[in-house]
Amino acid sequence: MSVIEDVIPHGGGIAKPKLPALTALRFFAAALVVYHHLQVYLWLPPLHDLSVMSQGVSIFFVLSGFILTYTYPELADWAAKKRFFRARFARIWPVYLASIVLAVIVNPFSVTSLDAWALVRRGVINLLGLQSWSPAGKAFFSINGPSWSVSTEIFFYALFPFLVQGFARTWWVKLLSTFAYVVLVIVAVLKFDIPALGPGLEYSINSFALLYVSPYARIFEFVCGMCAAWGWQRFSLLNRTGAFYVTALEVVALGLLMFNGVVAHALFRAFPGLNNLPFIIWYGQGAGAAIPSATFMVALASGRGKVASLISAPWLLMLGEVSYAIYLIHYPVLQWFSKMLPRVADEISWGTGLLLLSAIFLTAHIIWILVERPCREMLMGGRKYYVRSNGDGFLNPSWKVAAVDVILLACVLAFVFLKASIPGSLGAGAVRAMAEIPDDIRGARFGSVAELKGYYFVERGDGATLHLIWEALGVVDRNTSFAVHLVQSPEGNPVSQGDYIGKRIATRDKQLFEDSVVLWGGALKSACYIAVGIYPTGTGGLVSISHGPTDLGGRRLLIPVPLSLNGKCNL
Repeated sequence: MSVIEDVIPHGGGIAKPKLPALTALRFFAAALVVYHHLQVYLWLPPLHDLSVMSQGVSIFFVLSGFILTYTYPELADWAAKKRFFRARFARIWPVYLASIVLAVIVNPFSVTSLDAWALVRRGVINLLGLQSWSPAGKAFFSINGPSWSVSTEIFFYALFPFLVQGFARTWWVKLLSTFAYVVLVIVAVLKFDIPALGPGLEYSINSFALLYVSPYARIFEFVCGMCAAWGWQRFSLLNRTGAFYVTALEVVALGLLMFNGVVAHALFRAFPGLNNLPFIIWYGQGAGAAIPSATFMVALASGRGKVASLISAPWLLMLGEVSYAIYLIHYPVLQWFSKMLPRVADEISWGTGLLLLSAIFLTAHIIWILVERPCREMLMGGRKYYVRSNGDGFLNPSWKVAAVDVILLACVLAFVFLKASIPGSLGAGAVRAMAEIPDDIRGARFGSVAELKGYYFVERGDGATLHLIWEALGVVDRNTSFAVHLVQSPEGNPVSQGDYIGKRIATRDKQLFEDSVVLWGGALKSACYIAVGIYPTGTGGLVSISHGPTDLGGRRLLIPVPLSLNGKCNL
């Protein structure tokens, strides 16, 4: 089954048939990243080390290089370059902006916690898509975490007209030079002992930013995709090869891609400390997938193999078209679910899991229909974005489909609100924690806001989730701020923090509610206490705590970090 789009590129490219299997591949790459984040926050069991699933981002980078080189084999003059940049802007910016707006609505603390200058700086950097260009700090994960890869893609787009120029003669120079740069960075990290991202390094140069986030290191994967596309076209690779042999290559390449994940997983297990292992950061979390991905794309692009035929179904192509929106909005939706139903980290049902996935898809599908497609057409001067296929209903939906999506999404959100508002609906872990709360903490009241009834930790991957069970002392406002600081000793400054705003709504006195906070493993190993406090709405400081071990004049409750998470503390 094939689907052909009559492509007339708006960026000066050559009109060519669309490669349907590669469109569908985008969805599978996005699904890997979504699964990666679901493992961190919610209900899915880990297939491999969390970081291995992020190799879906590498597939995106390789695929981007492949498709752009296939569509734009040359940009001969400045007019062609301007059309190219205009097309790229129209392609990525509408959904990118929509995802920022959604992220701020879901997590306003990401901007309200900043002073005026920091807010302007972070806002401008994110709106321009420049957050990953600096190798220092955590700005690349600000506002909407997954958007860092779009920033990295923007860097690739900026260089593409220069990279594609004379590519037939210089492909090997560009491939080797980008790889050589990575080698030099790895050597520099080792020589100067540049640490990985961790507590106290939020605003410092770190090897994680240099080798995982930075476009200067990830451009090797983009150039791998360019080389694969050029070789496939230049030598007509697989065009005269029988379906059996093409299918065999598809299976072998896919097997290599999966084997690479196994190798990366083994490396992470063998070397859990990443500070002095920059190669593992670069290879294990992304670049190791580049060459297997490029080989797989060459096999799929021919359209002659069984795998390509299988994934070219119209409904999979639709998912491929929506994948960009899925990738950018899944994280805000996931954060919202985590806030509304924090206990899902341990005891979520498959029904609630399906609600979450439905919310992600419906939100992305609505944005694809009502934002991405019309804005792309408008920014390109009114040219229609239309895919001709035998699955027209999937690939060219009308506004009526979006209206149905809105109704279904409203039903999903209403159900979640209803489920979240049911009082006392705590899981077994929370009930057990309330019964086993230490005597010196039992009865700790935070001003007139809430009483801590229990807490427990759930170890997962490189870190843990802290669950806090509260009893409201009246109505708890949605905008109440909860401080969660990891400290080495009483009165100490935070080595890391997981502050949040109003994860649950308490609408009456004595209502129980549960919050959860993800704590990074590296920070836990540097802390002996978790200091918890509450900032009521409209106040400038922490409230006083009536009972329990505290610091800061009785305004932060000190919860000891369990020995299983940090055996170095002698409490």
